[in-house]
Amino acid sequence: MSLFVPPTATNMSEWVRKAASALNSLLTARNVMEVLDTAPANPAVGRFYFDTTLVKPRVWDGTACVAGWP
Repeated sequence: MSLFVPPTATNMSEWVRKAASALNSLLTARNVMEVLDTAPANPAVGRFYFDTTLVKPRVWDGTACVAGWP
């Protein structure tokens, strides 16, 4: 299945998985924002990531990962 096949009731989960994987690869390659289930091990100040557990963008402020934006 190609990512460009529109999602239907029968292929939705596969389509979402492929779209999320493609988006994660693109954002990571561009150093924009990673999609992670936990905070990065040794983040630099200002490093953004999307926390899939909290379902929120987060940023490392030098002491803790805090809300990336409201």
